[in-house]
Amino acid sequence: MKILMDADCLIKLTKAGIKEFVCHHYEIFIPDIVEKEVVDAGKIKGYSDADLVARNIEAGIIKIAKGSLSYANGDQALIELFKGGEYDKVATDDAKLTRLLKLTAVPFMQI
Repeated sequence: MKILMDADCLIKLTKAGIKEFVCHHYEIFIPDIVEKEVVDAGKIKGYSDADLVARNIEAGIIKIAKGSLSYANGDQALIELFKGGEYDKVATDDAKLTRLLKLTAVPFMQI
């Protein structure tokens, strides 16, 4: 199953120590803007999870979504990429995003 994941979900799974487990059971994709939010901004702020996510991307455990362009925000990127037809669900725990996903009929899983 191909899952598009938002930044907040990725960070929380990493901090909980279960990201690798999830990544071995699902194909995890993130938009490039999520990589910037988690890795680039995280490194600037000194967050240790930023390095771990960067290593997972380099190892191919987490993949950058195909067709990922510069979107205004991660929510927009997730919805537009999902509509491209390559992914099965969006993973998030963000209440605002889940409302948007419901309105746009995008299947999601709350983590």
